Amino acid sequence: MVSRTMHFPVAFNKPIVGRNAFQHESGIHQDGLLKNRSTYEIMDPEAMGIPRSMIILGKHSGRHAIKHRAAEYGVTLADSAMDDLYRRFKEKADEQKIITDDVLLQLLGESTGSSIEPFTLVDLQVLAGSNRSRIASVTISSAEDGIGKTYTGAGEGPLEAVIHCIRQAMPVEAVFEDLELQSLSTGEEAFGEAVVTVVSNGQRFRGTAIHQDIILASARAYVSACNSALLADGNRKVRKEA
Repeated sequence: MVSRTMHFPVAFNKPIVGRNAFQHESGIHQDGLLKNRSTYEIMDPEAMGIPRSMIILGKHSGRHAIKHRAAEYGVTLADSAMDDLYRRFKEKADEQKIITDDVLLQLLGESTGSSIEPFTLVDLQVLAGSNRSRIASVTISSAEDGIGKTYTGAGEGPLEAVIHCIRQAMPVEAVFEDLELQSLSTGEEAFGEAVVTVVSNGQRFRGTAIHQDIILASARAYVSACNSALLADGNRKVRKEA
C-alpha cells in the first residue's frame, strides 16, 4: 500500500518484502515447495502482499513444477505428452532462459495437439500522439471457432486503449489490478518482462510475457491472465455439475 501510494516500487531483491524472496526456479526447490511450503518458506508471502504463485519456470525447472503449472490451466498430461513437453520446454528455456505463461501455453498446445488457450492475441497496433487520445486495434482469435476478430478502443495511454480492446473480446469479468515491468537487459534492444495481475470472482490470476515491445508484452500477459481466469471458471463449473 505504501509502495503504490508513494509511486515507489519495492526492489525485487529486498529482503522479506521483495518479490524475489519467494521466487523459486531451481527444480529441487520447486519440488520441495510443492510438497510442503514450509520447506523453503518460513513466512507467508501473502502476508507481505506478494502473490502466492511464485514458481518461475526456467532452464533449471523440473517436471514437477511444469506439471503443476499445466494443472493450473486444467491440463492433465500423460507420460508421453509430458516427455514431449519437457523436451520442448528445455529447448525453449535454453533460448530465452525464462518460460512465460503465454509461451508455456503454446508448448502445451504443441505437445497435446490441441489449443489450450481459449483466446489468442493475433495482432496489435497502437496509434499514439502527444495531443490526442491513444487508439488501438487488436485482433483476437477464439479457440472455439478459430476465427480472428478485430476490436478497436481508445484511452489516455496506449495500454489503456489496448486493454479496452481485449475486454471486448474476452467474456470474463477481470479487473486489471496490477502491472509490473522489468527490463531484462540494457540498450535499445532490451527485452521487457510484463507481469499482469487480474481479479476475477474474488481470485487473483497472473500472466507473464516477454517482448521488446512492452505494450505487446503487457497485452500478452493480460490475455494470459484472463485465459487463466476463464479456465478456472470452466473447471469450477465442471466440478459443480459433477
